[in-house]
Amino acid sequence: MRLGDILALENGAIRRGPFGSSLKKAFFVPKEKNTYKVYEQGNAINHTIDYGDYYINAEKYNELISFAIKPGDIIVSGAGTIGKTYILPNNSPQGVINQALIRIRINENIISKEYFLLAFDQKVGLLNKKAKGTAIKNMFSVSHMREDLVWALPPLPEQSRIVSKLEQLFTLIG
Repeated sequence: MRLGDILALENGAIRRGPFGSSLKKAFFVPKEKNTYKVYEQGNAINHTIDYGDYYINAEKYNELISFAIKPGDIIVSGAGTIGKTYILPNNSPQGVINQALIRIRINENIISKEYFLLAFDQKVGLLNKKAKGTAIKNMFSVSHMREDLVWALPPLPEQSRIVSKLEQLFTLIG
C-alpha cells in the first residue's frame, strides 16, 4: 500500500508545516491562558510535548488552523534530522506545527499507529536519499510521500503481533 492509501479520510490528513513567513518569530507571544503551542521538530526528535517554548495568540492560531495538531497525530521531522516520528499523547496542548514538521493522520481501521511507525522507520533511508538541500536537508514533498512510500500491509491483528514481537526483541537488544 502507498502512504496515500492509509491516511485518514479527511482533508489535510498529511500536512507539511506552514511556509516560513506564515509563522515567524515576530508572531510569538509569551505563554499564558489563551495561547497555543508551536510544535517544532525537536518535539518529534525528542519524543516529548515539553520541547520548545514558542506560542501564538488565538488570532494567529485561527489563521493557521489547517496546521493544528490533536492528540494521536503523528508528527515527523522534515528538515536536518529527517524522519523522526512521534505520536502526540492525549495531554498534548493545542497548537500548530512549524515549517520543519509534517503532520500525519492515519486511518486506524487499516493500520495501527505503532505498526505505521515501524514501517515508516524502514523508509527513512529512502526519505533521506530523496531529500533536497545542500546545507540542511529537507524532506521531499508531501505529494511524493503519498505516492513513493509503499509497504506491505498485513491485517490489523497481524500488525499487532508484529509490533509486540519487535518490542520484545528491542527490549532484549537494548
